[in-house]
Amino acid sequence: MVQNSIQNSDAPSPPEKPRALVVDYRTSLGPLLELTLREIGFTVVRSHSAEDALKRVRSGERYELVVSDLEMPGFGGSVFRESARRLWAGIDRALVLIAESDDTEHRPRLLAPCFVKPLDLRFHAHVRGVFEQSRHRARAAAAP
Repeated sequence: MVQNSIQNSDAPSPPEKPRALVVDYRTSLGPLLELTLREIGFTVVRSHSAEDALKRVRSGERYELVVSDLEMPGFGGSVFRESARRLWAGIDRALVLIAESDDTEHRPRLLAPCFVKPLDLRFHAHVRGVFEQSRHRARAAAAP
């Protein structure tokens, strides 16, 4: 018996995975973040500097989640946010910052969620929330 292998062209294609950008100049945290985000369901892209991440945004790449170190050589997460914001209004919804310590003086002006290393369940809950919101928006956009 021969099975018909022709797919119905009217069948909806599966939604794309939400995309996440990890901006981390150190190689220690990036792989762990990448693994965590992939397990949640994101497609992950990594940048090793805020400058590289800004080039990606400038080229038109968009992400449902951007996780960035607050303090980095060159310019850090808050300067990255301000620069990216001129190119992409959605950065405010997508950006999550990670700080080395809880005593940063810049935190009140960040206007983005900021989590302190080591990352805990609050970070994971926030990221899962972003993932679920993204999936909900994708389903709503695909609905007839």
